[in-house]
Amino acid sequence: VSTQSTWGKQQFKFVFMEDIINTTMSVILKMGIVGGVLLSIVAGLLFYFQNSILYIPVIQGLQKDFINNPRGYQNPSERGIPYDDVTITAKDGVKIKGWLLKQAIPSSAPTIVFFHENAGNIGARLDYLSHYYRRVSANILIIAYRGYSQSESFPTEEGLQMDSEAVMSYIFSRQDIDTKRIYIHGRSLGGAVGIYASYQGQHNIGGVILENTFTSIPDMVDKLFSKLAIFKGLVLRNFWPSIERIKHMSKPILFIMSMQDEIVPYSQMIQLFEAAQKSIMKRKYEIPQGTHNTNWNIDVHTYFKRISDFIKDIEEGNFQS
Repeated sequence: VSTQSTWGKQQFKFVFMEDIINTTMSVILKMGIVGGVLLSIVAGLLFYFQNSILYIPVIQGLQKDFINNPRGYQNPSERGIPYDDVTITAKDGVKIKGWLLKQAIPSSAPTIVFFHENAGNIGARLDYLSHYYRRVSANILIIAYRGYSQSESFPTEEGLQMDSEAVMSYIFSRQDIDTKRIYIHGRSLGGAVGIYASYQGQHNIGGVILENTFTSIPDMVDKLFSKLAIFKGLVLRNFWPSIERIKHMSKPILFIMSMQDEIVPYSQMIQLFEAAQKSIMKRKYEIPQGTHNTNWNIDVHTYFKRISDFIKDIEEGNFQS
């Protein structure tokens, strides 16, 4: 499977939808009373179908369930990585599923709780996870959000928040890892989920890694669907206010930023960095040629070394930004 090609197709679909909505809104706004009626209909549809637009469990070229992926993308054992199948029950009873990739002696390694990007099943992340596992020498917990991969139900903002709470409670209950060495890593949508999990402050994590994530959904509407911006107060029911939550986070934070990101503006990562005033250590890792989905494999060695160094410095008490 070509994950690069798969992400590219999904990105084209998303940008095409952005153009359609903005063009449609431009026409409607010029139609007077008839336009007002059509606008009401469009607003209602966007409100009702918003979760289907925002959350994308299935992408072109891949099935929803990772067991239907080509070999090498079905589970970590195909990459020679030992793992546990994990099922976690959220507080509303929804069961979410994923994997815990385990080092030879799990208790001697840090553990990364990886909140994944939006589109596709978790098997599509195995190229990335394999490098992460071997280059950072960490255990990695990746759980599919509700409605994704083999997890039950359907995704909503409140639902993903409950998922993150259940994931954090689960990893801190494990007896075979060092719970003093747990870190959150969130990419794109997963950055918002990771910020929420850290902001809750229910568990003593070591630090947070945020990558190509956004300040809030309203801010993303301003960027992607500019013609809808003046109506967003009426139609939005997903918010993910990361820019407000990050102001209260005190843990060390590593910000990984793609400077050519075509989905989430690089400027939003800068805003998050600047807003994290209470963090005892914050670092920027900027990737000049990085796009939204193609950043880590531009310079694989440097990418994972920055993560390793971040964890090492925290554990050695070196909090220099």
